[in-house]
Amino acid sequence: MRVQYLVHALCLLKAIEAQSPKDEFDAICASEPSQDGEFKTLDNGYTFQYVCKYTGASANSIEPPVTAESIDECAKLCASRDDCKGSSWIHTFQSCQLFTSGEDLQARRTAIFLRRDLPVPEPEPLTPKAQFEAVCDDLDGEIKTLDNGVKFKYVCRQAGAAANLIQPVLEAETIDECAALCAANDQCKGSTWIHTFGSCQLYTNGDEYQPRRTAVFLRREIEGADCTHVESELKDCEASETALKESQTQLQEEIQSCLEYKEQLEATQTDLEEKVEKCKDCESEKEELQRQLTKAQKCEVENGFITDLTQQVQQCHTDAASSAQQLQQCNSNAATGAQQLQQCRSDAATNTQQLQKCKADAATGSQQLQQCQDDATKNAQQLQQCQSNLQQCNNDAATSAKLPQVKECKYGGSEQIIKIGNRSFKQKCPVSLAKNRMPISRVVRPGLTKPECLLICALDSTCVSVYYVGGTATVGECQLQRANIESMLAWSGPSYGDRDWAFVPV
Repeated sequence: MRVQYLVHALCLLKAIEAQSPKDEFDAICASEPSQDGEFKTLDNGYTFQYVCKYTGASANSIEPPVTAESIDECAKLCASRDDCKGSSWIHTFQSCQLFTSGEDLQARRTAIFLRRDLPVPEPEPLTPKAQFEAVCDDLDGEIKTLDNGVKFKYVCRQAGAAANLIQPVLEAETIDECAALCAANDQCKGSTWIHTFGSCQLYTNGDEYQPRRTAVFLRREIEGADCTHVESELKDCEASETALKESQTQLQEEIQSCLEYKEQLEATQTDLEEKVEKCKDCESEKEELQRQLTKAQKCEVENGFITDLTQQVQQCHTDAASSAQQLQQCNSNAATGAQQLQQCRSDAATNTQQLQKCKADAATGSQQLQQCQDDATKNAQQLQQCQSNLQQCNNDAATSAKLPQVKECKYGGSEQIIKIGNRSFKQKCPVSLAKNRMPISRVVRPGLTKPECLLICALDSTCVSVYYVGGTATVGECQLQRANIESMLAWSGPSYGDRDWAFVPV
């Protein structure tokens, strides 16, 4: 009984292994033909496309990955969210990661990306030539049954005999359409489909035909009249019998092997029972392994982020190299700046010295300015005093500047002392003196009287003596002298009234 239980358990484990995640992955991505790029519609109506060995970009991931035991389960998880445009199933961890984009992908060896909501493309209809090649390459001599039960046999590159033609020639875009036209006509025993024209010719005889390179003859199979299918089934039966005998021999060998394996199982039964007892103590280890598995799944997802980080590190190195060049340029600029700073400091020191000298000169100038201002004040006071004195002098001169009384020579005028203001003159008459010997300072026009001439000299500080003409054509001319002319005068005799006068300082 225990052996049967163990055999059943082993068979169950084998069945489970047959449905392992890797097998499911290989069935899609590693089988021949591969299902990579094909579409699948789920029970809920959502359509997904298989993209083998790719996963979504980490930047578009939705929340952490979750557990999914199969590809369909991962697809359904994506279908349950409106923002999910694709999901990635990693068979090594049975993890499912959802993504907001179904186009931004990156390579991953153990993943299948399920792109969502792409329409299932309608298969393009085969061209007439492609239909012809598909039949004649693989189905020549084969029998096909139409939906109405009528059977036809493909005979490639043959056409019916012209003598058996049923008019008119019909149109048929496909081989099946031509076969259906024949099946609808009770007289038709075969039809010819010519792919180059898309034409269908019906015939009353299905056994007479002639070669034609672009044609397929469809011979109508009459029930009971042809044993071809029986012969085919007989051949299949004989082949099955041979295979059965081979299988029987192999089965006997497997039975013998199974008996031997049974003996081994019985021999190891006790060990297995002991291991089963020990396995009860392994629950905690199982939980720990489960935690490690979950951690490994997260690690696998994070590896994708590590790839991005690696690229960022490489970019960082590139930026660092560029920064090093910029730093070198900056150091060069700093050295130049240091030289300029040193020159600036030297210029500043020179300017400081010049400023100090300027301040000293300014202080000296300020003192000189103060002295000048003091002197100007004193000069202004002196000028004011001088102006006051001058005004007083002018007032005094105006007061005393009255025409003097001059006596005639014959009345004792000679040697007369005449005082005008603060000046005193002595009259000499009659006298004579050549004009070219006189130290004349200026001459006043004729017509003046002697008192007027003497008053003009008294008021002129440059006038020392006066010579007044009284006996020539220039009578009344007043000649002001800049020197004392008393020693130069000559006595002119006792004739009074027709000679000249002189006034010299006392």
